[in-house]
Amino acid sequence: MKIGYHTVLLSIPIDFYTAKALFEALKICSKQYHAKHFKQEWKHISWTEFELFKDKGLRIFLKDYHYERDNQKFVYKTFEIRMNPKRLCENNQYVEVSQYEDYQAISAAFKKLLRPARQEYKQFCLNHYDPLAPKFIFDDISQYRVDRIDYCINIRIQHMKQYMELIRRADKPKTFEMSLEDNQRTKRKEPYKNAFRIENHSVVVNFYNKHHQMTQVFGNEFPRGQESEQIIRLEVQCMKRKVNNLKHYYGVADRSLLEFSNEELSEKVLLSYYEKTVGYEDYYTLQEARRFIHQSDYKRKDQERMIEVLELINLKRSVWKAREEYEDEKKKFNEALKRIKKMGINPVTIPIGWGLHELPNLLGELTVVYDPSNG
Repeated sequence: MKIGYHTVLLSIPIDFYTAKALFEALKICSKQYHAKHFKQEWKHISWTEFELFKDKGLRIFLKDYHYERDNQKFVYKTFEIRMNPKRLCENNQYVEVSQYEDYQAISAAFKKLLRPARQEYKQFCLNHYDPLAPKFIFDDISQYRVDRIDYCINIRIQHMKQYMELIRRADKPKTFEMSLEDNQRTKRKEPYKNAFRIENHSVVVNFYNKHHQMTQVFGNEFPRGQESEQIIRLEVQCMKRKVNNLKHYYGVADRSLLEFSNEELSEKVLLSYYEKTVGYEDYYTLQEARRFIHQSDYKRKDQERMIEVLELINLKRSVWKAREEYEDEKKKFNEALKRIKKMGINPVTIPIGWGLHELPNLLGELTVVYDPSNG
């Protein structure tokens, strides 16, 4: 299984005249398709959303970003597309992810889908003789900049529920916070029960039970042919700030979808967060992990600290919650954690009641272009 991508947000900056022509063209198309379009506002952003291609996994936004500089008000206008490229090419495909080699098919499907908008745009400009409205480029996917891309992979695995529970006990990097969902019974916000989901201002890490997620979305109207049982989706959502950072850090030529769907970049991003949270080590019971540590060449004092850390993680059912218990001794906790992982032992241990002595890391299920252990 190879790492690919799912949801993308694409944008093109536009001027006032283009925004007006696009709005009128999309309004006509919406009427023809009996589709909704509506206005919304949030803080300094206002936009119109068009749903005429919603059934193909694509939504269109005409956005205005309002800002002030030197006591003057300005508006930055954009044409934005949020889409699932797999659904664009295969209408009811909700499980599979797109790959780098799908780009030509995505580009052709994108151009075909936006053909009605092109025709209405040209007709509007002719009718109103608007020489300031530029050529229609919005059906050419290479013209867009990536503002968000979700790198992901589906892993169909035996013992999926057990793996999901172990993943939920993974570590949380410094800048991240746990994402919370509403508990309808307690009326409180709590961590996701069928996912490990953390976020900061530029990245969302979401490792989740795909079948459970689709059941929540579709309920009793589950789409046919969408086999999502026993699948864990590993997903890293990169927002605009992260996309810019990736461009500079990896020397990406531009922010095009072709560049950002590159296999090696997809792998490096997803696996870097997988390593920081879940880790590359195999899972063992606490008893087995203790035995390995006692047989190691580490000094007795170091062995005791390592076992103490493992027992605390087991008790707290979370790496990061165990770290918080150490308060002023977090350095000692991290040193012990590093030694445990160096031995190939995942610090999250298998509950004794499962009747399993060992589970290999999910990394072995991935087909990768580069060796993650070499950076």
